[in-house]
Amino acid sequence: MNAHEIINRNERIRSLIFAFLLFLLMPPYFVWHKIHPLIFISLCVVLSFQNIKLNSVPKAVFVFFLTIFYVYLGFRSGQNFFGFMPLFGIVLLVLVEDKFLIAALKYFILIYSISLIPSILSYLLVNVFSVKLPYEIIKPINLLKTYDYIKYPFYVQDNKLISLFLPRFHAYFDEPGVVGTFSGVLLLLDGFNLRKKVNIPIIIAGLLSFSFAFYIMLLGYFLMFVKTKYKIIGLIVIIALFPVISNNEVLNGYILSRFEIQEDGTLAGDNRTSVKLDDFYERFSNSDDFYFGLGKEAKLKYNYSGASYKDLIVNYGIIPFIAFMLIFILYAFNKIKFKKEFFIYIVILASVIYQRPFIMNYIYVCLIFVPIVLLSAKSNYNHES
Repeated sequence: MNAHEIINRNERIRSLIFAFLLFLLMPPYFVWHKIHPLIFISLCVVLSFQNIKLNSVPKAVFVFFLTIFYVYLGFRSGQNFFGFMPLFGIVLLVLVEDKFLIAALKYFILIYSISLIPSILSYLLVNVFSVKLPYEIIKPINLLKTYDYIKYPFYVQDNKLISLFLPRFHAYFDEPGVVGTFSGVLLLLDGFNLRKKVNIPIIIAGLLSFSFAFYIMLLGYFLMFVKTKYKIIGLIVIIALFPVISNNEVLNGYILSRFEIQEDGTLAGDNRTSVKLDDFYERFSNSDDFYFGLGKEAKLKYNYSGASYKDLIVNYGIIPFIAFMLIFILYAFNKIKFKKEFFIYIVILASVIYQRPFIMNYIYVCLIFVPIVLLSAKSNYNHES
């Protein structure tokens, strides 16, 4: 083995390790309350240091404004030294060279897909075929939750009575929304290409999660980016399945009823907020605090167990929120230009911010940033082809 082959092998190993660390940061149930996420983030930072590449003015400008943004967020939310570490890791992430991030993302997709296979099988055995697999009750990773989890081999589900009959698919994670968001984003990146075997477990997991965000991403891609002939085929399939879904109480409740428009004009499946938050937000948007927020987790007073983009505005203000979105949109536009992949990225950004607006969480910022790199590479390849 020559020196070049050794270097390539070492790069592949590092990107594989990085991808596995990202999977652990989701995080799966077997690391709950056992390993602090800062350990995984610290290891990601070490790997990032080895692959830093600042090779363009737009990237330098992007890093500069993102650094200012996260310094503001850190002080506004009252972070201590350990609280700033993940923010430092996020800024360092965007300095990592594209080649490394693309390789890591591909490994991450493979790890995620393979891990879903035994999880889906276990879920179906328990909930569809009524096989009594061994289980135990475990505490949630988020101690604000008022219920425990049932841990089966390869997957968990919440221990709420309302969910005992065909519960939504959680895989290894604490919420089905995690499965829905990650599955939707990864499939968007690959154009929902089901000819690739790696995508089959991912779309099955997304469908079984009954995540509203996943179905919106699927529908959005179908309406905006699919060729007309495939839209016609898809429409025929939907019409054929409609009677089956509408006549099934569970499927109707999980899918069709969530697309119903309510009296206030919102979709029934939009559960990312609460009446208390909406009432407060209406008053808040007319106050001076609307511009720079109330700081330090103020949203917990009004949306205790929810997760909405409004939380970000309540905490940090509308100006920083718009700045965050613009920083990523403008960088994506600079990398991708006015191509199909740019609009796919806009769907991804909006979906993540809508469903999992955790912009101080390393793994979710990865889910926002790394797609820019991959879609940029794809757009350049498609243009050259």
